[in-house]
Amino acid sequence: MKTIDKKNNLNNQIVTIKTQFLSALIFSIIIELTNIFVSGGLDDSNIENWISNLFAFVFLWQIVIKSNRVLNKVFPIDEKPKKNLIINIVLAYFLSIPFTIIVEFILSFIYSRDMPLINEIMGEALVTFLIIALMSSVVNMLMFFKAYEKQGEMVLAERQLTYLRQMLENVEDVIQVLDITGAVKYSSPSIYKILGFTPEEVLSHAPLERVHPDDRIITRGAYQKLLKMPGNDALVQFRVITKTGEIKIVEAKMVNALANPEIEGFIATIRDVSQTVDATKRLQRQAETYELLLNMSKSFLKNDFQNTLELMLEDLGRFAGVERTYVYQLNQSRDYLNCLFEWRSEKGASVKSLFYETGLAVERLAWVVNELDNGKIIAISDIEDMPLEAEGSKRIFESDGTKSILLIPMMVKNSLIGFIGYDSLFVNKTWGDEEVRTLSIFNEIVTSALSRKESEIKTRDSLSLLQNVIESTADGIMVADLNDHIILHNRAFVQLCGLSDLDFTKNGKSTVIERLLENVENKQELINEIQLASSQQGPDNKLTAYMKDKRVLEIISAPQKFEAAVNGNIWSVRDITSRINSVKEKIEKGVAQAQFESLKNQVNPHFLFNSLNVLTSLVHIDPNLSERFINELAKSYRYLLEQKDNELVDLKTEIDFVKAFTFLLKIRFEDKLQLKIDLKKAHLSYQIAPLTLQLLIENAVKHNSFSQDEPLKIGIHVEDENVLVVENNLQMRIQSMPSTRVGQSNIINRYKLITDRLPEFSIEKNKYVARIPLLKNN
Repeated sequence: MKTIDKKNNLNNQIVTIKTQFLSALIFSIIIELTNIFVSGGLDDSNIENWISNLFAFVFLWQIVIKSNRVLNKVFPIDEKPKKNLIINIVLAYFLSIPFTIIVEFILSFIYSRDMPLINEIMGEALVTFLIIALMSSVVNMLMFFKAYEKQGEMVLAERQLTYLRQMLENVEDVIQVLDITGAVKYSSPSIYKILGFTPEEVLSHAPLERVHPDDRIITRGAYQKLLKMPGNDALVQFRVITKTGEIKIVEAKMVNALANPEIEGFIATIRDVSQTVDATKRLQRQAETYELLLNMSKSFLKNDFQNTLELMLEDLGRFAGVERTYVYQLNQSRDYLNCLFEWRSEKGASVKSLFYETGLAVERLAWVVNELDNGKIIAISDIEDMPLEAEGSKRIFESDGTKSILLIPMMVKNSLIGFIGYDSLFVNKTWGDEEVRTLSIFNEIVTSALSRKESEIKTRDSLSLLQNVIESTADGIMVADLNDHIILHNRAFVQLCGLSDLDFTKNGKSTVIERLLENVENKQELINEIQLASSQQGPDNKLTAYMKDKRVLEIISAPQKFEAAVNGNIWSVRDITSRINSVKEKIEKGVAQAQFESLKNQVNPHFLFNSLNVLTSLVHIDPNLSERFINELAKSYRYLLEQKDNELVDLKTEIDFVKAFTFLLKIRFEDKLQLKIDLKKAHLSYQIAPLTLQLLIENAVKHNSFSQDEPLKIGIHVEDENVLVVENNLQMRIQSMPSTRVGQSNIINRYKLITDRLPEFSIEKNKYVARIPLLKNN
């Protein structure tokens, strides 16, 4: 740039010299022609005078230019033209005489001639005065036009500078010029919008002073790399600290302009990209959240809970940016917290975790458990800020090296079952609302998976209990689907049918039935009845098999239904040889006992078949209710087994059985069946024949129609202190055959064997009323 300016100055000087010489040549020629015209001819003296005048004019031009430059500094022609003009005339007058004398002296010396006379010198001085005045006018005019032009250029330059300044003040991007050390040499006003500093304040800052300490290495590295690449540029993103302490993210495009002598540094265009970066991070966060939600949902549905939990806690820890995540679960007595799993990062593994293996008593974490039990989320960025009432909990967290903590309750039906925790171990972490909401969604997935796991365990336990009950019964049970696969069977079925375990291991239901029929005397009769039962798929079908070993088996086949569709069969087999023999005996007690046995033989399989059908539908709809249903069914069936050989049973025991039995009925009939028991504690110690109440309730359900609008209402209370009254409203079904009243006869005959007080049955005010004697426990 300096070389170009020197060359331009030299060119200007050459032009100026040419102009001056040409002007002097023109003036000298004009004067010499005048002299020739006056003298009347051309001789050697004319040439000498012309040459002398030429150089005199050049010299005189320089004197005029120099003097006018000095004069214009004091009296500028464009500002003080009158004073400039007067001074120019005076200056021309005083310069003309000495200049003329000096020139004539020099010419006399050069040409060896005498000095002219005074009158001649004054005449030439007058000509010189006129020439100087003329030259000054020309020079002043040139200076005036040049000043005017320069003034116009300055105005234009000022306008351009003002435009550039306004543009720099309004543009969002910041323009800075940095020296080789990184110090700011110039900054546009927009720096105030980003950092809150004025350009003057920024100039006083040390290199990289406002760059975030963690980003200075990256920024300095980019700076050093750009130093080695003159003319190139680089794009770098880093954080800066504003005047108020806020952290912003900026993007700077830096150009190496060290080779430019006007700059000799770096040009940086800086832009605030905080919002753009935040938006990008939010989108990335949303994508990570969606992917994690999808993976968690799939994993908990398909894979083992514990293995999935361990993997998910690691993912959640990394997602939340913490060093430790864990799940604690309350035990059944709700006095102890057990850790299901705890994940720690590589860095977090260096900090001791005291309760991971042992768990923690609730009383030691009382404040936390109380807050979580109320559905509150505990988000604390600094453990030291915990309230005074949480001092015990605070000590627990401090012993684990925790700095910041987030605890989210795991709630099932508004009851706390545990919590998921997130620990920051090395820095205090602020938990944002959006982050807490997102982690709460993850918490719901884990809670649901844990609840489902617990339900599955309880259901398996309940089913195991039911399996044990079925296995312990003397009745043989076999359940098969429509594809001939055997789903379930007990040991009694194998033994009663005279079969082996291999028959069930390798064969289907049809083959098992065929093997059974091989041991039956009335085989053909049973084949026809089995085919008829299979084709009808209707109500329970009862078959009697006379075995070759003289045993008599009662076989009941009932359809297994789900949502009104048949999806299998339940087969029941029991040995009724003793019952058949008892019937043949005409002894009174034998007849009554046989009737009771017959009653139980009817109750047990029908009761079981109906219950299994209900359970089949219920287990797909409500696992928790199905669990209770199984427990009540097991309780009812256990009662049937335990009381089958007893003549009397405590009223309390019979009432407990009735409640369980009624619960099973209400699952089928819902609010269409209503039971009201109004008994005093003193009445519960009385005794009653077992299954009496169950038979009365079942008969009421069997013989009456009922609906949501007109439910069947059954009441149980005591009158006269020793009579149990069981009554129901009469809404008789339309029957094709009259009732056999076998149930009433059975109850009466059993009481005849026990006491002289007999049950009474009557219809009173559109109610069916049964009065059962209550017997004292001897």
